[in-house]
Amino acid sequence: MGKAMADGLDGLERKLDALARPAIYPQAAAFSLALVLLAQLYEASCSASLFADIDPMGLIAGAGKAVGLPLANVALGFLARSLGLRYLGHRRLLRRAAGAGALVAGKLGGLGLTLFAAQWRDCPEASAAECAQPHPHAAAAAANDK
Repeated sequence: MGKAMADGLDGLERKLDALARPAIYPQAAAFSLALVLLAQLYEASCSASLFADIDPMGLIAGAGKAVGLPLANVALGFLARSLGLRYLGHRRLLRRAAGAGALVAGKLGGLGLTLFAAQWRDCPEASAAECAQPHPHAAAAAANDK
């Protein structure tokens, strides 16, 4: 019985390897949109509380500033998922490599966007040249370490 089962599994594996059509995914557009909107709402609420610390008008103004960044971050994550993870397990090596590249690019883009938001939160009214200068507290801490 064990050999017959192993032969059957080998035959099934050969049939699955010979599939030439793309995978068929069920359509769940409303559910996907709801997940994206939920992620957007969560990200915006977290960012609003961070931006509220630097704005004299408080949480509402922080939420106003924090709308665009979470939208871009969620969009990058959605694209990395739909382009990257979808093709990461593809049987063709070129598509698998493209999926891995899209996933890495999406994750690096999200990291860069998050670091940009952190820098923007730390010096919102300053120019780029002023932001490039070390923070006064960091300079004082470095002087104390010497």
